[in-house]
Amino acid sequence: MKLVRKDNHAIAITGTLEKLLGTCDIADAEMVDGELELTYGGYTEVDWDSQETFMHDGQRIFIDEGGSQVLESEVELIDDEDHEA
Repeated sequence: MKLVRKDNHAIAITGTLEKLLGTCDIADAEMVDGELELTYGGYTEVDWDSQETFMHDGQRIFIDEGGSQVLESEVELIDDEDHEA
């Protein structure tokens, strides 16, 4: 079975849009004109246990192979044989 866009079975759905928490490492911090400025170290530790799928009006948001967002009502599960790449 293959998950595709209802409006174009040639476009596969590749995933869901996700949100999750993470902790960015701070390499340096300083006060500049009374404001705290941070320099990030370039690494984020992801909290995978916080992962959730984005929803819109009670529907999951999917991502197609072109990177477009697609609502759950706009996707369809078809037999692989019916899918023309």
